[in-house]
Amino acid sequence: MTTSTIRTPSRLLLFGIPTFIFFTCYLITLSPIFKNNNQLFSLAILGDLLITAPLLYLFVIRRSSISKTTVLRIVFWGIVVAGIILKAESNQVVHFLKIFISPVIETTLIIVLVRKFVQANKIYKVEVAAKGAEVSLDFLAQCRKILIQVLGNKKAADIFASEISVFYYSFFSRTAFVDNQNTFSNYKKSGVTMVLGCLLFVFLIEATGTHFLFAHWNKTTAWIITGLSAYTCLQLFAHIRSIKARVNVIHENVLELHMGMAADAIVEFDNIEKIEVWKRGEVDKSIFRIALIGGLETQNILIELKEPIEIIRMFGMKKKANKILFYVDEPEKFLERFVKTFFLPQRTQSFSQRLQRKIS
Repeated sequence: MTTSTIRTPSRLLLFGIPTFIFFTCYLITLSPIFKNNNQLFSLAILGDLLITAPLLYLFVIRRSSISKTTVLRIVFWGIVVAGIILKAESNQVVHFLKIFISPVIETTLIIVLVRKFVQANKIYKVEVAAKGAEVSLDFLAQCRKILIQVLGNKKAADIFASEISVFYYSFFSRTAFVDNQNTFSNYKKSGVTMVLGCLLFVFLIEATGTHFLFAHWNKTTAWIITGLSAYTCLQLFAHIRSIKARVNVIHENVLELHMGMAADAIVEFDNIEKIEVWKRGEVDKSIFRIALIGGLETQNILIELKEPIEIIRMFGMKKKANKILFYVDEPEKFLERFVKTFFLPQRTQSFSQRLQRKIS
């Protein structure tokens, strides 16, 4: 019996073909031939942007694990490129397509993506329910998993999930329940929210001063810089609120560690070499701090791992570490609960069985 291996196409081929078609269409619009035969070449370019490019992309991914719905991204970018390089006012066909067809395609794209998002959300909730307490229904983690299915690209999903989470934690999140049994806060005694709040206040003052300074030179530039500064402040505000919404959790077999939107780590019990209360001192480069600004934030628990794990930072950036430093408000209770959970009868029995199988 033979089995076929599903291979993911190279990124150069995956994105290179649509990009090449888009760029070629742009070059055609610059030629004198296009200007002399505007109507004919506009239809040909539209066909390449909205039909040829998506079909070639679909052909490349046909036997891969990439979702077929990602072809909608190529259609969307084809519409965007058409709107940029083709002048609707000088072409009745293009004008008709932009005014009547483009909104239909864009609406269909939005409906399909929303439907896909809802379906993926239901599937993820079923998976979480099946795993019980092993995985929490954390918004940012859930959003990452869903967008991977919707977008078909992990890096893009991580970036979009971070952007969506900025607005969610800024306006809709709630403070998580903490019982110091399975869930442990990391902000009540550390003063991290006060430090970051002062930093946010400084950013707001700096943004206001910068706006008035640049407004004397160029108002457009001043508003662009102010917009970027305002969004940076919103990101910091979202991070402060997410610290209260995302707490550290002890599950039956894993530790779920968070510091707002700055960093996430899932640590399996079997991978822990040592865990201890850490007193403030010199931190070597091999230790990863679960914090937004390591030097300004407090940590009090150190974990050393047998094998390095991947820690997810803001915007999907990843870092491997085998020593992790983080903070909990009640370190003694945290370690006491960890020890009790680590030596649960059913967990100890399961570990013994795995060890016996490994030896034999």
